[in-house]
Amino acid sequence: MRIVTNQKTVKQKQRIAMWTSIGGLGLLVVAFVLSLPAVTAGNPTLALVAWPVALVGLLIATVGTYHVNRWVRPPRAHEALAEALKGLDNRHILYNYLGPVPHLLLSPRGLFALAVKRYDGPARYVDGKWVGKFSLRRLYGQGLTAEGLGNPNQEIEAQTAAVERWLRKELPDEAEKIPVASVAVFINPAVQLDAGDNPAPIATIKTVKRALQRDFFPGVKQMPRDAYNALMEELGDQAS
Repeated sequence: MRIVTNQKTVKQKQRIAMWTSIGGLGLLVVAFVLSLPAVTAGNPTLALVAWPVALVGLLIATVGTYHVNRWVRPPRAHEALAEALKGLDNRHILYNYLGPVPHLLLSPRGLFALAVKRYDGPARYVDGKWVGKFSLRRLYGQGLTAEGLGNPNQEIEAQTAAVERWLRKELPDEAEKIPVASVAVFINPAVQLDAGDNPAPIATIKTVKRALQRDFFPGVKQMPRDAYNALMEELGDQAS
């Protein structure tokens, strides 16, 4: 398998994580100093100034935590997917942060949007809806920006629609020839997944490779070669 990752985006997000974390922490330290009795004794208004400084610092630090969780702290999505799909032949190309969705796998049989989920708790599909569980451990370890369970089914539908719109816009002559599917992939090994009778394609990082190889595009051995080449050229242009 070949991997094409927009390293510029990765590095940019990691810089945002670093500077917002440092900036937010710095403002919180300033707010703490401004609120000290020894400081406010000479100028009581500094205690009032400390509150908005602390609020701004908290907001900036929260942005930093969000980016740290997604771009610095493992498992990082593009690395986890690359490891999980290792062994696929070179006709498979994983595009990260290029194209219409963050993770797109071009295969000889079609185009897969991989909707990454970082949620690491219990996840059950019951009576037509997803049910997760609040975790103090997750809140402590990842802060208020820890990814919740959300609705993987809706995310799958949204990513499929985004890819299909992109194909109609960028490759109108080939769009109808290209099978499209989306899979929600829980990349954290700690997730406790019970998809029940959910009709949508859901996988863990351990099962996604098998699912992509067996469970999609029945009867399609290979999309038309011209469509495959057009996709590779279009996505390659975006990577350049």
